[in-house]
Parts: sequence; C-alpha cells; structure tokens
Amino acid sequence: MKKIIIFIFLSMIVYSYSQEIDTTDDKGDIELTTNSIENKVINKIILKGNKKAKKKEIDTLMIIKEGMNLNLSLVEQDYLKLMELNYFEDIIISTSDVFDENGILVSDKIDLVLEFQEKPTISRILFKGNKNIGVGFLLGDITVKNGDIVDKGAIVTDLLAIEKKYKEKGFNYAKVDYEIYQNELLNEKKQVQLIFNITEGPETFVSEIEILGNDRFTDSTLKTKMKTKERKYFGIQKGAFQENLFYEDIDMILAFYRDQGYIKADIEKPEINRFTIEENNTKKESIKITLLLTEGKQYIYGGIELSGNKIFTDEDLTYALKLRKDQTFNFTKFQIDLYALNLKYRNAGYIETRITEIPYFDEENNTITYKINIIESKRSYIESVFFRGNEKTRTYVLERSVFTKVGDILEQSNLEASRIGLMNLGFFGNVTYEIQQGSKQGLLRVIYILEERLTADFKFGLQVTTSQIPPDVTLFGEISEKNFLGRELSMSGKLDLSIFKQGVDFKLDDPWFLNSPINLGGTVKVYHNWTQKVLRKLTPDDYIEYSGNVANPTENDLRDSYDESAGTNVHFNENYIGAEGDGSWGNMGLHDINFEIGARAGYRFLNYFSVSANYSLSPIYTFLPTVSSLSTEEYATKVNEIDSESYRALLLNNDGWSVKSRIGTTFSISTTKRRINPYDGFRFSLTTAYTWGHFDSISISSYFTYYLKLMEIDFNNWIFNNVVVFNAGASFLFPGLRNLGGQLNGKDTAGKGPILYPSDSLYVDGFFIGRGWGASIGTTSGYEGKLTNKTGYARFDGSIEYRIPIHEQFIWIAAFIDIVNLIEGPKRKYILTDEKTGDTITVDGEVLYGYDSSNSWMWWEQKQSNSFYDNTMTDWYGLENWYGSVGLGIQLTIPQLPLSFYVVKRFQVNYNGGFEWVGNTPNSPNLDFVLSMVGIYF
Repeated sequence: MKKIIIFIFLSMIVYSYSQEIDTTDDKGDIELTTNSIENKVINKIILKGNKKAKKKEIDTLMIIKEGMNLNLSLVEQDYLKLMELNYFEDIIISTSDVFDENGILVSDKIDLVLEFQEKPTISRILFKGNKNIGVGFLLGDITVKNGDIVDKGAIVTDLLAIEKKYKEKGFNYAKVDYEIYQNELLNEKKQVQLIFNITEGPETFVSEIEILGNDRFTDSTLKTKMKTKERKYFGIQKGAFQENLFYEDIDMILAFYRDQGYIKADIEKPEINRFTIEENNTKKESIKITLLLTEGKQYIYGGIELSGNKIFTDEDLTYALKLRKDQTFNFTKFQIDLYALNLKYRNAGYIETRITEIPYFDEENNTITYKINIIESKRSYIESVFFRGNEKTRTYVLERSVFTKVGDILEQSNLEASRIGLMNLGFFGNVTYEIQQGSKQGLLRVIYILEERLTADFKFGLQVTTSQIPPDVTLFGEISEKNFLGRELSMSGKLDLSIFKQGVDFKLDDPWFLNSPINLGGTVKVYHNWTQKVLRKLTPDDYIEYSGNVANPTENDLRDSYDESAGTNVHFNENYIGAEGDGSWGNMGLHDINFEIGARAGYRFLNYFSVSANYSLSPIYTFLPTVSSLSTEEYATKVNEIDSESYRALLLNNDGWSVKSRIGTTFSISTTKRRINPYDGFRFSLTTAYTWGHFDSISISSYFTYYLKLMEIDFNNWIFNNVVVFNAGASFLFPGLRNLGGQLNGKDTAGKGPILYPSDSLYVDGFFIGRGWGASIGTTSGYEGKLTNKTGYARFDGSIEYRIPIHEQFIWIAAFIDIVNLIEGPKRKYILTDEKTGDTITVDGEVLYGYDSSNSWMWWEQKQSNSFYDNTMTDWYGLENWYGSVGLGIQLTIPQLPLSFYVVKRFQVNYNGGFEWVGNTPNSPNLDFVLSMVGIYF
C-alpha cells in the first residue's frame, strides 16, 4: 500500500509540474497543487501486464469506473481488492494526460493506468525423495496444478496434505518442504518449477495389538472395531499406524462396551512400544500396542423419569422410544431416544426447550435410570432467514426452496426439509444451517450455509452398439447449465454424430416462471436418421421358398428363419428392404430428416402434484437411399416392398414429406424427498397425447415407481443405503379423429385405426424397458430375440431393482429383474392367391395363408387362435407373451463419462408358467454383455 501512495503522489507531482507552473521570478518558483489531479474525470482505465487475471474479472472488482471523478481513497480500496486476488506481486498505478483528436490537451480529464506485475506461474511440479508413493497419487492429493500462479499459502497447505498421505501409509516421520526453481529461460517466460522435497523416514507398522482384561468379548471381536490393524497376510494388510486414528479406536471400543451395557468400561493409557527392525535392507519401525481394559458391570436399563414437561404428557414423549425398561442398557439407543425427545419439542416449534439428563446407578440391582429434566420454552418464531455462500445463485431462488418463512413457527422438520430442498437444486456440494438468537426472546434467525459447486457440465462420450454391422459408434457432446444466470434456468445443447444418426438439439427451461410454480420451456431439434432395418413385406414366394421345419409357416416363422440364416450379416437378411448381399449395406432402409420445434408448460401444487402440457411441430422428410438412381416405376416397386403401410403412403403420395403435430398432457405425483437417487416415496405419472397432421393417433401411458429403503449399513464410516425399487408401466395406442371418417393420402381412414409414423409405435428399447432386449443395445451377436422386430399397440412392463450406492455421486450397483409384454394385436389369416391368376397358392398340397394386420390396433381382441386368426396367437394377457431378463449392472455417474454396463440373462415365460432361457443365438443360453456410455437405466 505504501507503493501505491508513493506512485500516486509522484504522478501528482509530475502532473502538477507540467500543468501548474507559476513563474514569479527569473528562477521560476514552482507551485505544486495536489488538487490538480483529484476530481478530474477518468477518461480511460488502461490495464497493462494482466495475463492471468482477465479484464472482466478486474473490472468487476474495481469501484472506480471510466467517467467517474478520480478519488484517491477509492483507488486505494481498488488496489487492496486486486491484491487480494493473489495474482500480483505489485500493481503500479499512475496517470497520463488526455489529448483530443487535434492533439490539444484536455485539461479536465486523465487516463488511469494500472500496470500489473503478475506472480510467475508454475510450469511443472516435481517430487524428489518419494520412493514409496507414486507421483500420480501425490498429484491427486495436492491442489496446486500446472499453470497456477505461485501461491505460497496453497503450497504450504499441500505440504501438509502430502505429509498426511504419508502418515496414512504408515510413514509417521515423513517431512516435506519445497523450493521454487527458476532459470533464465523460465524467468523470460515468467514461469517457475515447484519442487517438493520429501524425506520419507522409516515405515511404521503395527506388529501386534495385545488386549488385556477383556473377559466378556474376545480379542478378535474388539479388533474388528478398530481401524488400526496388525500387519498380516504377507503384508496385504499393511498395519499402518496413525496416532489420531488409534485414539479414535479406543473410543470405538468403549462405545461398543457401552452399547452392551458396560457403561463404566474404561481403558488405561495405552502402552505403545516401538522397535527398530531391518527388513529387506531397509530400516523400519515396528509397534506393539497393549490395551488394558476394565470392563466393569453390565447394567440393565431402569427407564427414565420425566420432570418439567407440561406441553406433552409422559406417554406422548415416551411411546416411540427405542430403549425399553429392563433391556440391557445401550448408550447409542439412549442417545437416539434423547434426540427424539428434543425433536418432539423442536418439531412443534419449541426450539429453545432445554433437556438435561442425570444418570442414577443402582449397584445392588445393576440398573441405570435417567432423570430427565425439561425446561420448556415458548414457541419460537422465525424473525429472518439468511443465506451464506451463494455467490452465483440468486437469493429468491433459495427462498422458494426452503420451508422456513419469516413469521412462521420454527420447526426442526422444516429445517431439515429445507436443507434437502436446497440440496435437491443440485447447485451445492453441502448445505448446513445455524440458528441464532433474534432481536428479542422467542425470535430466531435461520442462516443456511451453502457450498456452491459447478453447475455447468460438458459431457463427451460414445455409445457402442455391436448388434449393427459395422458397429454403430455414436459420438456425442453436450453442454448444459443447470443454474443459468443464477436463476435456476436450465439450458443445454447437444450434438450427436454417428453412422445412423446426426443432429443437434437445444433446450431451455424456466422451472419458476415469474417466480411462481409454473415451468416453461422450449426445444429446437434438427436430426438426420438412417433406419437401416426396415421390414420388407413378405410375398407368397417367401412362403413357397421357406425351407424350415414348419408345415404351414407363419410370418414369425419366416422372419426367424431369415434372422438365423443371416446371423450378423445384416445386408444378407431378407427381412429388410435393400438387403441384397455384398455391397448393399449402404442401400438398406430409409432416411429421414426431422425438424422439430417444441414448447412446454407446467404447474406444481400441494408439494407433491404437477400438471404439464407440451406441443411439438415436426416437418419430416423421408426418402430411400437410392431414390436418385431409380426410375418412377422402379421407385414405386421399391416402395411397395416396404411392410409398413405408413411408410408406403408417405413415399408414394407425399414425395416423402409429412407433418406431425403432437399435443400432450401429463399429471404426476412425487413424494420422494430427494430428486436424484431417492431412497423413499413414490412417483406416478399419467400422460395422454394426440398426434395429427399426416398421422392420427391417441397415446396413453402411465408409470409408477416405489422406493423402499431396506437397510442402512455403516461400514467403516461409509453409509450404504440399500434400496429396492419397484417399477410398473402401461402404454397404449388408439386411433384418433380420422378413424371416424375422412381421407388421407388418397385413402379412406374410417375404421382403419391409428395412423402412425413407424417410430411412434410401441417397442422394447432394451435400455429402460426389457433390459437386454431390443436392437438398440449392444448384444454380442446378430440374433436379438423375438422382441427385436416387434412393434405393438399395448405394452405392459415392470421391474424390481436392488440398488447399492458404492458412492452416490460416482458409482452404483444394481441387480434387477425386468418383465415386459408387448402386444402386437390380432392378425387376420387369409388364403394366399396368385396376383395374376387369382388361383390359390399351395405347396405340396398345403394351402398357404397370409396375415392381415389392419385391425391389430384392437389389441384387446387378441384371443387364442381359431380357424380365422393366426394359429400361433394367444390371449393378449397370456403367460407366453411375457419376456424378461435378470442381470447385474454398474453405472458410473461421472457427468463427463456416464458409463454403464451390465450382464443380463434373458428369458421367455412358457405356457406352464415356467421360463425358458434365451441367448444370443437360438438354443444358446449364454449371458449377454451390454456396454453403453449413453444409456442410463437408473
């Protein structure tokens, strides 16, 4: 700060000398006027030498702005703020004259010049002396990184982190210091090398833990309560000794005894004997620990005696307590009960109630009784609510997420609900709260302490689908911001690139429009899709040439035969149009270019309920890959080979153009406390939608999910919440208004059922529904099961999952059973005739039949076969229509690498209610392995 004053004063002298000369005699007396600079208008603020610190960051911190009058006090404040950035060794501040475009001095203006002398940056981090811990592990424990400005405070913090790392590995005598190295070349680049010098010292390990005086519990039982372990199993169990953890172990042993009724158990000062040994020509320190226990008596719980409680009766306070009279005393359960008593008052608003306990021992009967004294308070009210740490997030965003409002009774349950509500925003790594005394008795201040984290994500990954030939590798990149402008606005942009799909989409959502529980959002998408596997319409020739074992084959028999024959060579699979052998791979299927504009709105009410509506408009252009090389007649012939009537109508009547409009509504209920990875509660949604334009259908879908926490396992201070998740869903397609009458594509639509774009049909995706089934996932061979080519008009599905978070933010494990019934609907059987002669087609005297699916949309009419319908058809609810899978999966939930993979065993339920395994190839019941960096099934 002395430097700034000196430089400003000197600059004032220079400026005054040049502007305020009074020549009263020959020697020219000089009159210096310090007021000649202060209060002049700042024309420009000129920054020099700032490379690490960006101009925007500096401008944000500075109080002085261009156009203001120069104020030396404010300049000094700006200097101090900028130095707090810790980027600079010094800042030289000066002024310069301002001239107009004609070179004439502007006397009432100056330029303020800030010349920054930045600290050097770290070009490389080196470690010397580290023989037992690798560089990678050490780099992971320090905060200083290459490119950082030298910050001695941060370096000292990292010294302690390295020493801590060594102590965790058993090197208790490790010492670390550092040096800053700079040569001439580094000096020119304003860079240094940071060198950590490590003296590891001897390794310390525990060779033996001796426990004396433990008559009630064995040594092995007590040692399981300790984090400190003996070295054994050929050194696999290291036996590292950390003194702080060791004394925590003593507390853990005593806590174990207290929970078994030995409330007076004690351990004398432990005896720690150290020995120097030599192992593999290396000196090490071996430690023998001796613990002397005094177990004392085991006490029975004599209950509690309450006094001072007037608001609640004894029964109100004690009916839900865990520890009961005449049970073996358990100190942990007693503490839980004590907390429950406090919570009873706090949840009712009596926050300042004080509860104290005094133990009374009956040595003759070996019982312990507690006298509970309650000093009841009046109800406490919230005087004010504050938030700390929200540098980015606007306060009003936080206020609408909490349940503690000014003037309300302060209840503990609302405090905890508010903490969860703030965590559910996803903007904070941790949320805690404090309660402070207000301006007078009965008024309290609530302060939420927030630790903000990054809300912007850049995701990059790929999806590998090995069931395609060649394998479909989808690269994707997505940028998303969950808290845009600090207003909880959600914005994202995504790019997909693969052989089969390319496109971009952009989304913007405001979940609190005008700070009310109304959400508004919009979507813009542009995609090109190549649907390679488009079913070919089977002809009488297919039935005639069939060489399978079935006398009168159905359509499914033929398609299974083609699947089995082609295997992984999709371009030889005669099920699909364009599959004509070698060289035909790129000419298969259909392409479409899809433009979509969407808008959505919703309203949330009564905490658990919400309703929403959405609308989308999609012009779609669909075309054959070989359209440019086909004549009009060839084009029509090719189109007529397509099995889907919707595709045929689009390509023949509209030159491939179609418009799809869709409006939908959703009603949902959610009672889960946590938005992400919930442990309890349920979610239910019911969605209806109407699609029109060149299409016509009504869709209805519902989904129900229930979360049940089975247990909470505390393993080595790591909480594992074991959760069972039950899922059930149902989806249906029905015809729209055109089914009542009218024309589309030159055809009468009355009674024809829903008119669908093929991708709008119901199917099994293999990721979320029927995991392991479907062509969209990476099965390990070309045979994908009977669900691959199926689409339907009704679908029922369910699953049971058992989830264990290894780390909630990074990795989960789930075992699951999925079940699904996709109903294709009834197919009318008819006799095949020759198109030219009209004669019935027979093979070896057997009449051949075709199958008409025009009424399949009436899925509820699917009954057991008769002489009119497909003889393989069953009741739509029949057991043999159900398919399933069992599996085990792992999901990495790292935002930049959302990798999930699992192994599944697929099955089909048979007529008798049993099941038959289904494998990658017919009659091969092996496991399927699925890998995806996009599909997230949790």
